[in-house]
Amino acid sequence: MADVAIYGSGFAGYTLAATALEQGQRVMVVERGPRADRRRSAELARVHSPWELVQSGVGRGENGPGDRTPRLFGLGGTSLLWAGKWRRLDTVDFSRRQAARGWPITAADLEPFYRAAADRFRLDIGDRAGMAPVRSLAEAEGLRLVRIALPQPVLRLDQAWTRLETHPNLQIFTDVERLDFELSQGEVKRALARVGDDGECIEVSASRHVITAGGIASPYLIHRLSKRKAETPKPFLSGYMDHPKGPIGRLMPTRHVDNLDYMLESSDDIHVFALPEAELLESGIGNHSVFVWGETRRNQSLRSRICGRWLQLNINCEQFPESANGISLDDPPEVRWRISSATRRDIDAFLDRILPRISALFGPVKRADWVAMTGASHPAGCTPLSASPLGAELHADGRLPTLTNAFCVSSSGFPFAGSANPTLTVVALAERLAQTWCAG
Repeated sequence: MADVAIYGSGFAGYTLAATALEQGQRVMVVERGPRADRRRSAELARVHSPWELVQSGVGRGENGPGDRTPRLFGLGGTSLLWAGKWRRLDTVDFSRRQAARGWPITAADLEPFYRAAADRFRLDIGDRAGMAPVRSLAEAEGLRLVRIALPQPVLRLDQAWTRLETHPNLQIFTDVERLDFELSQGEVKRALARVGDDGECIEVSASRHVITAGGIASPYLIHRLSKRKAETPKPFLSGYMDHPKGPIGRLMPTRHVDNLDYMLESSDDIHVFALPEAELLESGIGNHSVFVWGETRRNQSLRSRICGRWLQLNINCEQFPESANGISLDDPPEVRWRISSATRRDIDAFLDRILPRISALFGPVKRADWVAMTGASHPAGCTPLSASPLGAELHADGRLPTLTNAFCVSSSGFPFAGSANPTLTVVALAERLAQTWCAG
């Protein structure tokens, strides 16, 4: 019998497995996808999206005609196609409230685990010292400058799992075709996993069971473990969030050009502009981020790289949870998601405030007549963490409300998602859960 069984092999699953092994525990990892078959991985990961397209960063046609799957099933999970952006949620993201929905923990509560996540993956997530002059200029215009770390090369967990798998206390099962749970007296007693084409049945017995699948797969597994799993038709879990993104205009740099160019030239990070957090809380506007995309030409002076060129401005949006956006728990899941008129009004209010400030700092801005937005493949929000869980909500530590030994660590547990890429926060939540397993 293992100490912990982990369902999913993305960043959260890897973090929990590595931490448990460091603590001397026995670990079983269950992964639906294969080890090295990208086409099969994409086939398993498909979803129905009848409203707006739920897509990903994987190239069109890479895994088959018209493929835009928002996730990837396989050893290493979606890290196999991930762009590698690491950013904390902001303090304001933990302060949002909507009816009974809100983070049951604070940014300060999670900060030690952000640092633990950074240490585990050797990330530099602090502010870059050389950006202090740009940061001061931005703050003088009422702007907040936020760093997103871009480690080189991008982390791919399939290789990390291969190294970890040499540990004698770790078992990994891939190509799991079917997974059935046996429950008794408020606990998961065991899971039965059918592996591979021949249907070999593996018994997964553990003291703790942790779902670490992504923001679409984890609600499906949580439903399988709930008392409502026999419901017909399949339930609909609302509150699905993504990060709509798109071009919002163009900037012609005429002031502080060297500072802007220094900001754009780094290959180790991206810096984005946002509104001050106090202003966001007072106004209720979403915590959106503005990216400046510019060209870098090596062997030229800093100023000549971007001076006289229009630079594209893009937005990454915070989408608030809405009852109409959600997941219908079929197999494969159906994701009903759209960029609503409320989201667009919020974006307009944000742009009314931030674009004049960017213009005052750097030069003329031409605002786009229409923002053609798509999703960013950051599914979140259908099983939010809660101080008082009801239905599909999770306890503050990620525990399922009806089971004493079953947990979930996933972006589906985000009550609000800000505009940051979710990976660093998911890993921090995994570090936080694993810390509770330490003796004492």
